[in-house]
Amino acid sequence: MISYTTALLYAIPFFMILMALEIGYGYFVKKQMYTVLDTVSSISSGFTNIIKDSLGIGLLIVSYPYLERNLALVNIGNSMGGLGTWFYIYRFCWLLES
Repeated sequence: MISYTTALLYAIPFFMILMALEIGYGYFVKKQMYTVLDTVSSISSGFTNIIKDSLGIGLLIVSYPYLERNLALVNIGNSMGGLGTWFYIYRFCWLLES
C-alpha cells in the first residue's frame, strides 16, 4: 500500500502538468477541447483517495435503521396513508423539476 500511495504522490503532479500543457495548447491553437468540470471531479476524487490512503483512514458505513432511529423527523410508516404521503411528496418534487 505504501508503494501505491508513493506512486500516486508522484503521478498526480505530473498529470496536472500534462493537463496544463494540454489546456495551454488548446488556448494557443484556439481550439479548446478540454472540459474543466470533469477534470475537477476526477482530481478531487484522486486527492481524496490519496489523503485517505496516506492517513490510513477507513470507511464507516452507517446503517439505515440507525439513521432512521436517530435522525428521522417524522415516521410515515407502511400504511396506505403513508404511501399516499410519499406519492404527494414525489409529485410535488416532480412538479418543481419541470
